[in-house]
Amino acid sequence: GAAPVQWTLLSGDAEAGVTVIHMTPRLDAGPALAVARTEITEDESAEQLEPRLAQLGVAATQQAIGVLARWDGHSPIGVIQDADQVTKAPRFAKRDGQLDFRRSAMQLARQVRACQPWPSTFAELAWPDGKQMRLLVKAARAIPQTLPELRHAAPGTAIVWDTKLSELWQPQEELTRSAKVLGYSEWSAPWQRVLAVATSDGTLLIGRVGPAGKRVMSADEFLRGHPMPGTAQFVLPASQG
Repeated sequence: GAAPVQWTLLSGDAEAGVTVIHMTPRLDAGPALAVARTEITEDESAEQLEPRLAQLGVAATQQAIGVLARWDGHSPIGVIQDADQVTKAPRFAKRDGQLDFRRSAMQLARQVRACQPWPSTFAELAWPDGKQMRLLVKAARAIPQTLPELRHAAPGTAIVWDTKLSELWQPQEELTRSAKVLGYSEWSAPWQRVLAVATSDGTLLIGRVGPAGKRVMSADEFLRGHPMPGTAQFVLPASQG
């Protein structure tokens, strides 16, 4: 399909790779001449993974050319694909970026990663006074636990959460990586503000956002310009099907 990188991230696969196939009349059905695999890092986005796969493809292409150079043109070549293992990866549409907080925090974090840089994930944030704004969600991380402040909250309920990231992630390597994902270069600062959102399972921490028509900024910077006393609510999309 047209979006294999995005779908492998959305599916939570542990590894990705490139395959050079021999062209046949059927689309993408030829035998595999060369395969290269790579482990997907925990916080890797499609924007980061695609160039890594492109580099992997260089050596794989050279290997495939060598296989073809030795081929007699008649005998079987490469590894025949198993049709029972085929999966589809259709092109993403803009609507695929809409966040539905009735899903789990882990699924939502994968969606954020898979949709960078396009179509980007988005959701409508509604304040209790009626103000509403579309936010592009550019960086988020899932934590498996539900925060005490959100224990009885409906999916999509958002609070401003001031926390020491060190209380969530240890050892320091994990702490540094988590802070970087959320957009904090100064991970050792006493407190960091994020948007914490209730989901069907766990809590989604949103660290970088793009208000409609404006530049991407940290959640802390956004909240300074758009105070959120108490709770707000991300609007849930209409159920499909």
